[in-house]
Amino acid sequence: LRFRAVYAGANSTKGYDSQGNKVENGLKVSVNRSVAVLEYGLTDMISGQFLMNYSLGGKVQVEDETKFTTAVVNPTIESLAGATIDSGVSDLKKAIAAGLTGSLGALYNGSVNQGLAPTGGVDLSKVNAKFAGVTIPEGANVKDFIDNKLRGVLFSGAVAANSAAVKQKAEGTEFQKGLGDIEVGVKASLSTVSKPWFDGIPFYTSAGVGVRLDTSKYKDAIKDGKKPAGRGTTDLGIRLNADYEPLSGLQFQAENQTELQLAKGKSYANGAEVDYSREGMREVGYLKMVLAPGTWIPSAEFLMLNARYNWDNDAKTKTGDVESAGTVGRSAQAGLSLDGLKLQLPVQLDYDHVF
Repeated sequence: LRFRAVYAGANSTKGYDSQGNKVENGLKVSVNRSVAVLEYGLTDMISGQFLMNYSLGGKVQVEDETKFTTAVVNPTIESLAGATIDSGVSDLKKAIAAGLTGSLGALYNGSVNQGLAPTGGVDLSKVNAKFAGVTIPEGANVKDFIDNKLRGVLFSGAVAANSAAVKQKAEGTEFQKGLGDIEVGVKASLSTVSKPWFDGIPFYTSAGVGVRLDTSKYKDAIKDGKKPAGRGTTDLGIRLNADYEPLSGLQFQAENQTELQLAKGKSYANGAEVDYSREGMREVGYLKMVLAPGTWIPSAEFLMLNARYNWDNDAKTKTGDVESAGTVGRSAQAGLSLDGLKLQLPVQLDYDHVF
């Protein structure tokens, strides 16, 4: 019988764009969660596991205003206000062409004052309310300003007016707290040290099967605008493990878990409850090297070191009628394990740092 309590904290000051490239976005994100795991040896070859995820929440902070403005504020406002700004500039040019703007049309066409804005400049808000606060500077070429600079001036104004709201929204990102998904499964050893596949070859394998239950209140999190603590569907997992020990004290391990949806979940979109599903398979696993220095240094028998490469190729999701591509994750990690059983203490400690 073994019980494990796991704490995981993630911190990042970088993000990823739609192409998967790492970008400096001026944000710092901190997320924390915990996992409780209960395992029991049903027989010498079969073990059962009960795993419960619990989210401790997280927060987002703007750490670098300049990077945040460049990477987040400007693109956000571009997507929200870009079309409106283009439309406003286009309407103004059409009005000038139609002769509907009086003296501004004469300045634009160069027939008055050589096309230069007079003393005090030209207040465009008197021409169109869309241009509130925008003035063509005194002495500036009116045509050049409207053709080449007006959009930039309007965009800068939109950034200044809305950057606080974008920042507030980013820092207002909430992570759902509470129970995540519960997982239940069994694992069977197919070959062990005492019962290997081939005599004299230290190659060991096992296979597992389990179910991840949709217990996280995923729909409520989406409805409240929070980052959910669970995956939102009920899934089947089939896991394969292989360990090879080329020499005493060194072991190479591989694991891959294939996941398939068993039952749809519920999400929230456009003010209504909708079906939420995953289409296709998720493949998640790792390659790992474990070193036991106690093989050569008896006093270090309680210590193990590891290095690991992880992958996570997720399935596509469908929220109502809207499909989204599955995310692709890659990471590396290094860690150490302290086995108190070697010191006659009923405790084991693991620490891993994930990149």
